[in-house]
Amino acid sequence: MFKKGAVLALHGLNSTPDDMSSLTDELESAGYAVTAPLLPGAGGGKRLKGVKASGFVDAAMREWNRLSGEGCKAIVGLSLGSMLGAIVASRYKDVGALVMLSPSTNPPGGLAGKLLPYLHWLKPWYSPFRERDLSNPELLRRLQTKYPAIDLGSKEGRDRVIEESRIPTAALVEVMRLQKEMLRALRKVEAPVLAMFGGEDNLVSGSDEERICGALSQRRDAKVVNWRTSCSYKGKSVPSAWAVWFRKSPHCLPCGPEQSHVAKTVVEFLEVACG
Repeated sequence: MFKKGAVLALHGLNSTPDDMSSLTDELESAGYAVTAPLLPGAGGGKRLKGVKASGFVDAAMREWNRLSGEGCKAIVGLSLGSMLGAIVASRYKDVGALVMLSPSTNPPGGLAGKLLPYLHWLKPWYSPFRERDLSNPELLRRLQTKYPAIDLGSKEGRDRVIEESRIPTAALVEVMRLQKEMLRALRKVEAPVLAMFGGEDNLVSGSDEERICGALSQRRDAKVVNWRTSCSYKGKSVPSAWAVWFRKSPHCLPCGPEQSHVAKTVVEFLEVACG
């Protein structure tokens, strides 16, 4: 049934493979065999305590080595998963294509985030949501899917979601290490790369696109593939590298209002990159 290839789908830090289901379902319908493993600390919260950057990388490499199937082998990663995908693709030359969904190069919280490696013991938890954030209907819909047993219509339920979605700041320090390793790794990735961003994402910006494309511009042995207009760095086109924005989408691109367009774009890219 699956004849086009195999795809390793890697989820984000505070999520599970369910957050990528709209995309993985589309990939399977298009003929790809999809493996979507649970990474260390999946689901976030207290599960992330003690997880190291090396643990994430080891898990991703282990899953890549287990991937089987005919045809092209590709990686599609969301947020943290995109960082891991870049690192794996830099080490394994049989990666045929890399898709990076919402790859962030900046720590959360601006200047305060940059100080986390030195001050995380003073602030052990980071809360991505506040009460006012939960007035957003689209966010509530996504959270209700993630926490089906919690009544988000009540203040008690919303408070519980805020509590359960907290992230240990020590885990964010590990993500910052992976962000740096991702940028180094991209210089060695030979596979075609598609980076995708959401216009309503408060964790990424145009500077992330610039850093990603800048790292990819330093590649020497990229596989040449012609698709859309490639991304650019300092006014020069970057071969076999693309950046696509979805202006109405949040950080979780496969969860947002443009999820169908996101999924179809990934499939279109893989058809070309793996062809």
